[in-house]
Amino acid sequence: MNNIYFGKYVPRNSIIHKINPLIKLLAVTLISSFLVISGNTITSLIYCSIIFIGILTIAKIKFIEVIKAIYSFKILILFILVIRLFFDNDGNFTTHITYLSIQESLLVTYQLILILLVSLIITFTSSPMDITKALFFFIKPLQKFKVNINNIAVSLIISIRFIPLMFEEASKIIVSQKLRGAFPEKPTIIEKCKIIFSLDALLIPLFIRVFNYADSIAITMMYRHNIKDTLKLQKITQIDIIFISIIILLLTIGYYYV
Repeated sequence: MNNIYFGKYVPRNSIIHKINPLIKLLAVTLISSFLVISGNTITSLIYCSIIFIGILTIAKIKFIEVIKAIYSFKILILFILVIRLFFDNDGNFTTHITYLSIQESLLVTYQLILILLVSLIITFTSSPMDITKALFFFIKPLQKFKVNINNIAVSLIISIRFIPLMFEEASKIIVSQKLRGAFPEKPTIIEKCKIIFSLDALLIPLFIRVFNYADSIAITMMYRHNIKDTLKLQKITQIDIIFISIIILLLTIGYYYV
């Protein structure tokens, strides 16, 4: 739990880490859109996989870290695979499994996995604050309609920080409970389920810690004189323009020729 998980920032000294988070968010959106529109063939999925591996290599992210991050979605991936295998395109249940249905279910499942993997580009290479800055950029126009964007910004900061914080605090609580002898050192699957749903030993202390942190973050951010300066994005550089231009060029080639 204290290793790699989905949404964790993995600091590296790479070009991808230095790119403006707004540009990375745009690139992830474009690649995901391409997967939804054209990612229904083997060639297009392989093409997007090559693009993802290339970005991953430049970002100096190890493939084992990606596997660990995506592993938490194993139940969802298995569920999508089974549903697509036993239900046809019209939503009717069928037990007549053919080679074509197996191929289509594998393609749909891998398409989902690839969309999840692409989203790791921004979560692995951008800190929670950088992601908040990119999202805050899109809600700025709401202030013209007299919407309190400061409160929305604080909510974004708390929500984005909430998931990594839960993993970190849960890891600390489990270690402390193991030292007390409340949790076994090498638990079985049944014992792991009992640990996860243990109210007094894990869940209640976890939520108390997280809510205290969230309250502290909210108070700190609300008492800042100008939250807009805190969430101000860095200027778009030449590297950012080159990166997004390459992504658009690759996706255009893939749309027309792959």
